[in-house]
Amino acid sequence: MIYSFLCPMPCNHEILIDAENDHDATTKLMLAGALRCRNAKYRCHCEKSKHYTSPMSEADLKRTIRMCMCEKPKDWDGQSAAAYG
Repeated sequence: MIYSFLCPMPCNHEILIDAENDHDATTKLMLAGALRCRNAKYRCHCEKSKHYTSPMSEADLKRTIRMCMCEKPKDWDGQSAAAYG
């Protein structure tokens, strides 16, 4: 299944991954850089964000990613996550 994640404003970093289930998708999205500016283990400054954000625990990070990710329908034609919802 295809899953998408769109980082919150001002970043809007879009990630698309292929995963077996929601748990697999959450892990793959985190490794691919979802909320990278908030990841306490692998801090990475977001070039679009002008302010410093506090790190999140791994559990909070996964919970937030799960809330913001979406599974694409089987008939998804490859449009961006922002355009398709």
